[in-house]
Amino acid sequence: MEKKGLTAAEIASLWAGYINNSMSTCLMKHFIYTVEDKEIKQVVEYACDLSLHYTMEIKRIFEKENFPIPHGFTDEDVNHNTPRLFTDLFMINFIKSMAKVGLSTYAISRSLSTRQDVRAVFKTCIETTQELDDKAIEVMLNQGVLIRPPYLPTPEKVQFVKTKSFMSGFLGKRRPLTAPEITQLFINLDSNLLGSNLMTAFAQVAKSQQIRHMMWRGKQIADKHAKVFAQKLREDSLPAPSLWDTSITESQESPFSDKIMLFVTTFLNAAGLGNYGLAAASSMRHDLAFLYTRLASEIGLYADDAAHLLIQNGWMEKPPHSPDRNNLVHEKE
Repeated sequence: MEKKGLTAAEIASLWAGYINNSMSTCLMKHFIYTVEDKEIKQVVEYACDLSLHYTMEIKRIFEKENFPIPHGFTDEDVNHNTPRLFTDLFMINFIKSMAKVGLSTYAISRSLSTRQDVRAVFKTCIETTQELDDKAIEVMLNQGVLIRPPYLPTPEKVQFVKTKSFMSGFLGKRRPLTAPEITQLFINLDSNLLGSNLMTAFAQVAKSQQIRHMMWRGKQIADKHAKVFAQKLREDSLPAPSLWDTSITESQESPFSDKIMLFVTTFLNAAGLGNYGLAAASSMRHDLAFLYTRLASEIGLYADDAAHLLIQNGWMEKPPHSPDRNNLVHEKE
């Protein structure tokens, strides 16, 4: 049987998976060195083991294909001899949030892959990330720190939409939020609360003034978006989680390189844009769909500036790409 190479989709998924998991390994190593709670430490260690395992499995496939191994992030990007920057509460919330992103990403990656060895890797990623998510939720439930989405009363009967006003939201009386709309508001509120804390921590310890300003700008955007989503929930008398004020310590010694902190920022920007796109598609009220589109444009501008800063510092790895046929044709002239 003819040996099949890697498709563009498989290369993209494996390449991003390698870099993202090398990033995650660095973050988890700092968490391991500074976590205090024994239950949470077990989850952190499991998360770190998974990131290392995923990275090695992807490297194995690349080596089999004689494909250049991405540089990603290494021990040079994390300093173990610094005080703790994050509280245990932040660590477990961060791991749970990253598990949510991972489950979605790995599912898409597997569905786009055709080679059995690649599909097997992503199948393992899905199964073990599910276990990680279960472990994180169990610990959060045990410690009473899990923030649930709002509860809704059970409807008395099935109902159908009868008027176009169901989709209106700019003029006149607005209908109550639907369950999908509440879910998306909660998800994006929770993500921005996490992002605000992370950007605060990074701004506090970054060595470069440019990076510090970029992180502080990110915190301000996250705070603004979180307030908008919380207000939408409160308009329907629904509870909205608030910022975890004690998630960051007062340490000013950076456990991470500026490079990895800026990359994490671009990673979260991409996840946020994806969340907003899904939220806009899931929201039938016009005001909500417009809101997500408007806020996404603000994240897009911020993400663009962060990417330019990565390039300016020579920190952005170029993704694998198709051959430049125009250059190949004309370079001999």
